[in-house]
Amino acid sequence: MAATILDLPNPVHPSFIDRLDGDFLEYYNKNIAIKPATHTVDLAEVRQNPKKFAWPWCKDYSDLPFVNDIKITSGDGFQFTIRTYHPDSGRFGPGPFPIHINLHGGGFCFGDLTSEAEWCLLVRNEVGIIVVDVDYRLTPVRQAYAHAPDINGLSDSISIGGVSAGGFYSCIVQQLARDANLPLKLVRAPAWA
Repeated sequence: MAATILDLPNPVHPSFIDRLDGDFLEYYNKNIAIKPATHTVDLAEVRQNPKKFAWPWCKDYSDLPFVNDIKITSGDGFQFTIRTYHPDSGRFGPGPFPIHINLHGGGFCFGDLTSEAEWCLLVRNEVGIIVVDVDYRLTPVRQAYAHAPDINGLSDSISIGGVSAGGFYSCIVQQLARDANLPLKLVRAPAWA
């Protein structure tokens, strides 16, 4: 069995196998180890066929209620998409709501608006805030401040975060926001709290 595991394109290193939960190993081997390690993939190939490299948890929820795609144009003219996840007003009240801007992980080249959709839905449904998921471009912090009322958000209650590469981007953007006098903090609880 060890030879089969080692034959996978992206196996867990043998020295770690005994330290990991069996269910995790089974999931990893079935869903992740079957794909090449991200650092071995040609970026041109990723851009040509991103779905080939998508993780199994990537889901498109753009057709659900309270989920909307918005096109944003950055300062340099590049147009990109953000996906907003609004709380259910029947459960959380009419708003306006605090906003959390999410920058997904993916090694600076993998992933898209489906990468952390499950997490965005969970936060929206359980915390009752607007989650703005960014399609891997400069985060629209200025736009979030300027247009918060347009999406029923609170311009004085905005946070930013991310996982892995998204966390790195978040650190940089937080410093840029600080330098532009755009405070990032969730300061108000939703009306239902």
